[in-house]
Order: sequence, then structure tokens, then C-alpha cells
Amino acid sequence: MTYNTTYFGELNSNDAELVTVDNISVVSILRELEMDLAYYTDMNTRFFAPLVENVSTPQKVVKYYDGEDLESYTEAARPTSRETVWDYTQEIPFQEFFTALTLTSRAVRLMTSEEVAGYVQAKLSSFQKSRFSSLRQALFTNTNRVVIDSINKYQTTSLPFYNSDTSVAAPPVRGYNFQAGDLQHYNAVASAGNPTLAEIRSKLIDKVRHHGFRQLEIWVSDYDYSFENLAGFVPAENQIGRNLEINTAGANGDRQRPLSPFEGLVGFVSNVPIIKTPITPVGYAVCIGADGGANRTPLLSRQPQVASLAGLQTDVKSTFALENTIMSEGWGYAPNHRGAAAVLQLNATSYTAPTV
Repeated sequence: MTYNTTYFGELNSNDAELVTVDNISVVSILRELEMDLAYYTDMNTRFFAPLVENVSTPQKVVKYYDGEDLESYTEAARPTSRETVWDYTQEIPFQEFFTALTLTSRAVRLMTSEEVAGYVQAKLSSFQKSRFSSLRQALFTNTNRVVIDSINKYQTTSLPFYNSDTSVAAPPVRGYNFQAGDLQHYNAVASAGNPTLAEIRSKLIDKVRHHGFRQLEIWVSDYDYSFENLAGFVPAENQIGRNLEINTAGANGDRQRPLSPFEGLVGFVSNVPIIKTPITPVGYAVCIGADGGANRTPLLSRQPQVASLAGLQTDVKSTFALENTIMSEGWGYAPNHRGAAAVLQLNATSYTAPTV
């Protein structure tokens, strides 16, 4: 997901005359902001690439395989392939967002260069925050999510990750037969505020591992220390060898996803990396299967069917780029593999979706 570095449109000769109160050209300010765009592009690539499958259609038939292609031989010694397939249709909403650069040339001349740059940076940040907000809604909502599609103006209903405490309607994965409660991927701890190591394993790690995922991560808030207080927590600095093994693929072939600038590895629980990220609200933890691959990413991301309309778009209707420029971009998220994520509320005894 790449930001367009020419979103301000063509800068004409009039723009060169527009300077701030400290005599800095607006043209130079805008061109310096290309570095910020590169930062956002890198951040999005690192974070979204292993976790999101991009699609341009309003829905996708997701095929669920048991992970094992078995070859059986008949009496004539001719092999026949057998595999368990289970599928569902997932609808992916799409919402478009708009914001405007509405500084007049007079306003710019009364502002410092830092104020002008901060103003434009805030607009870019608003897009990034809205994108992450949409992702959080898809991740933490434990019921069918109804959204009006902004392209075709019809209602879409996105399914959450598995959320049944009784159903076992899933084929075996690598020899594991699902039990009642295994498909309940939204849970809370038995004692509010005091998650146990056994609960972390059974309600987070195993929920995702049962679906055949090997590359797991647990996300917590920057301000949550529940995991660091667990007896089984191993700080990252105490596992230098383990870090090297993860980054270079160890004997088990597991690798850790390259982290984006806003994420931080703090340690491990049961050999699963604990990552602090602002994606997760305080009081919640998310286990993600980051193996990647077709039908194996946790999330789907809807993109416009016309490739040239994807990413940040601008409509400049003024001789001055900051005077009347409309910035727009759209996105939509929905669970892809419904077993690829599990959510645990750490500060309650029953799950309640956070307010996003």
C-alpha cells in the first residue's frame, strides 16, 4: 500500500511566490513532506503486507483446507487426491474518506513554516488513524458487522472471526479434531485484570495454533503490563539467541514478521512474541497467525477495482495547492481466515467489543 508522492498536483509558478512568515517557500515545505510519505509507505508495507490480502471485489469465497493433501492408492495403484474443503462467502466493505487543505494564501503568509508543515502532516495522520480504526473494527467486533458500501451504496455484512462456544463445524487440521469451544475466538479472563499463563495458552495461542498457524504474535497495548507480570514471561533482552533464530528462520522454520516503526517486541510467552502496538486498546490482547499466503492472512483489504484510483487521491481546484485541495482515499477490512486471530479481554470476565 503506497502513498502517492504527487498528491498535491502540479505546482505552478504562482506557488513559488507563496512564502510563510519566516520566509520559507511552500513549495519546499511540500517537497520535504515526501519523506513523510515514504515513512507512511514503509510503515504500511511492513505492517499490512504479511497480515492483509488485497482484493478488489466486494466479496470473496474463502476456501478452507485442512492443510493435508492425502494420496491413497487403489488396487490398480493409481493415486487419488483427497482433501477436506470448507468455504464461506465473506463480504468486504469499502468506505471512502475525504479531507481538505483549506489554507488561503493570506493564512499561509501569517504562519511559520513549522505550522504549515504540521497542518499538512496532520491531514496525512488523519488518514492513517482512520485506516487503523477501520482495521480495529474488523478485528475486535465479535458480531456480524453491517456497513454501507460507499462505492455501490449497498449493505454489506462482514463476518467476524470464529465466535461460537459450541460449534465444531470445521474440518480437522493436521490431525487435530476441533472440540466444542475451540471456535470461540472472543473471550475474557476468569478473574478480571489477572490473566493466567494457562488462559493465555488456551484462549489465545491455542485458538490460532489449532488452525495450523505456526508463526504467531500476541499484540497488547503500549500501556498494558499484564503479560510482563506473568511468571512465564521472558523479556526480549534475555533471548538474544532466540531473536536471531526468529529473524533468520530457525530449525522449525518460523520467522517473525519485520516490525513496523510503531511496534515493539518486549518479550515472549510460550515462545510467542509479545508485541506492543497502538492497534490494541488497553485491556485487550490479540493473537495473530502471521504465516501469510493465499486464504491464510488474518484480514482482507478491499481496494478499488480501477488500480489508478487506489491510494491517496487529490483534486486541486486552485492556483495555490493549499487553498482548495480535496484529499481522498478509501479502504475496507474484513476477516479472511476466520481462525487466524483470537481476542482476549484482560480486564473483564466476559467479552465486550471495545469502542473504536
